[in-house]
Amino acid sequence: MSKSRKLKLRKLRQKKLRQQDRRANASSRTSKGATTSTKVSVDRLGPSGVPGVLLIVPEFPDRKISDQEKFKDKSKRMFKLKALLGKHSSREGGISTIMTSEDGDSFIVAGYEDTAGMLHTSVGKMILRHNAKKELALVEFDCNSTSIHEAKHLFLKALTPFLDHLSFLANIPLHIVRVGCLDTVHHIESVDYVGPHANVQLNPHASSMEEELIPVYALYREAKNNPSSLYKFLCYYKILEGIYKSLRPALMSRAKDKGISIAMHKEVVPKLHDPLPDHAELEERQIKEVFNGRFREDFRNQAAHFLLGEGLPLNVSDSEIYSKFSRELPLIEVCVRIAMETHREYLQDYQKKVASFHAQTVSSPSA
Repeated sequence: MSKSRKLKLRKLRQKKLRQQDRRANASSRTSKGATTSTKVSVDRLGPSGVPGVLLIVPEFPDRKISDQEKFKDKSKRMFKLKALLGKHSSREGGISTIMTSEDGDSFIVAGYEDTAGMLHTSVGKMILRHNAKKELALVEFDCNSTSIHEAKHLFLKALTPFLDHLSFLANIPLHIVRVGCLDTVHHIESVDYVGPHANVQLNPHASSMEEELIPVYALYREAKNNPSSLYKFLCYYKILEGIYKSLRPALMSRAKDKGISIAMHKEVVPKLHDPLPDHAELEERQIKEVFNGRFREDFRNQAAHFLLGEGLPLNVSDSEIYSKFSRELPLIEVCVRIAMETHREYLQDYQKKVASFHAQTVSSPSA
């Protein structure tokens, strides 16, 4: 008797987006090899541009084990992993656990006719598969582990140094576009993705842009365009640093010299939707305080210098470090947007009062 399989989609974190009426495709294979897909609302996939993990959990009517029991199972079992490679950092389309060599590509071309090679690592053998153009496109690995998280960490810890070295030797970009993992006992599938952006319709009215903020907008777009979580964080950090250590003090100094009082606003971490526990604790805290005490001490210093006490360069390919900075992006992005908007309002208030002062001076009768 065949077993029916119902897909349940689970997200490690969820965060509602303002944009609506968008749905993403999620697809996987059934135990018999057929392809199945479903629609997932974009607002269930977390903040746009932020890495996430989608878990696909099957339900079998004749099995009584709960989902929580599956996730808490710490027994050693077989996991099958794949890493899809790419010349570019992303792929258009839906989220899929189905990965073949024809889905990937790279600038590394095989010098032999075989469609696959072998990579020997400290944790076992990995299969390097090539696409029809003989480009290195897919890496496969099987291992015994106790969880999807542990299996992926083991896989990436051994694979990324090899890819980093290839990038140096060939002087090329080499991206891991997607990582998939299958728990062969519980049939849970995991696939990495980046939260999709929805279309946004802007109001057609004309808007002004303060010249002082042009470099800030440029750095913000640089952060949104770049796929690296660590680089995104550093861009956002530099925006806050520029505002709080340079632009804001300079503006207040100019206002003071002219005898202008700028209406001040509270800049606090807003109420967050479905925040991480350590982010929830920061709600209503002053953003400048979070910038100095958290973003600088816990993140920026580690990213820009060396690991404290060890004297070793930061390994940006380490999956744990990558995850640390990815998890921080929703918090620092919302802080950046508030600081930018507040500074824009301060500039407008200052310019308005300067213009009013000049107008009054011109209209005053001469002595």
